[in-house]
Amino acid sequence: MMKHLFVALFFLLLVTSVYAAEDDFQKLITTGEEILILQGKLYFDYPTTILEDDLFLVEILFYPEYGSGVFTLYRDGVPLLPESTGPDVGEENAYFYLSWADSLRSNANYRLAYVSNNTVAMEKKFSVVVTPKPIASQTEQEPEILSLEKLSDDILDDTRNLLIENDMPALTLQEIKNFQSTAEKLTTFTKLRTYQQTTYEDGTTRDETIIILRIVPEELITSLDVIEHIPKNFASRATYLQTDTPFTTLQDDPVIMWHLEDVTQPIELIYTIDKTTEVTGNTVLLAQTTDNPKHPDINWRLVAPLLIIPLVALFILYFEKFSPKKK
Repeated sequence: MMKHLFVALFFLLLVTSVYAAEDDFQKLITTGEEILILQGKLYFDYPTTILEDDLFLVEILFYPEYGSGVFTLYRDGVPLLPESTGPDVGEENAYFYLSWADSLRSNANYRLAYVSNNTVAMEKKFSVVVTPKPIASQTEQEPEILSLEKLSDDILDDTRNLLIENDMPALTLQEIKNFQSTAEKLTTFTKLRTYQQTTYEDGTTRDETIIILRIVPEELITSLDVIEHIPKNFASRATYLQTDTPFTTLQDDPVIMWHLEDVTQPIELIYTIDKTTEVTGNTVLLAQTTDNPKHPDINWRLVAPLLIIPLVALFILYFEKFSPKKK
């Protein structure tokens, strides 16, 4: 008796789950945008507006006609991983269901692409607008000053290599050290850390670690590069960092950089991560003034002919003057 009851209950749960999935798919078909491409039919759905930090889904339901391909969703140029997939195309009535879970602190641009046979068969661009959540309370600790460790040659050499990899002027290790020494002489640099907890009206909370880089120049600095080497246990990727001052990602591992010009006033560069951690990174400051400008990149293909031309001219003049005259 118990065995029959168990079997009946199992089939009831199975049928319920199948119908639930069909209902979800039917809702996606009804509310989503229908897109026809040569390889099949696509139903595509996403929210146009979300609340700050709320989890949301970008969903697709794809019925392929033939062939195979790969769907990729990019957020501001960074690919996101799909949450689920469907059966192979070769199966009868095959379909793909994919969903990408995401949450945002600020507005973002997305790009959905389907690549088949090394060709972009479909591309869809869209944006999601973030509405701030109502805040119930917010507490922040008094910032603490962090001790600064002496930077090793390995960190400085990594910095040099990353600048070269990102198509910036090639510097020698000694030049990196010279610019770092200039920054130490001409700036007062303080690194601070604080923690903040935000409680929203819906009862959810967010914990943040905030790093503050405070730089006070002693005189005009024509060019200042602030390069932050961040441990992976602080943030595994640069895309997980938040800042009001956009930075350049030298390496998503992450290493980030701010480039500032004509610095005469105190500045603060701030970045945060959504967790509580005591881990901090290493900061490299590279300062340049009119007294130590960065050496220009020399294009020897252009310079060499300019050096050779006067030598050839001198050679011709010499032989015209001192060569034996015919009688």
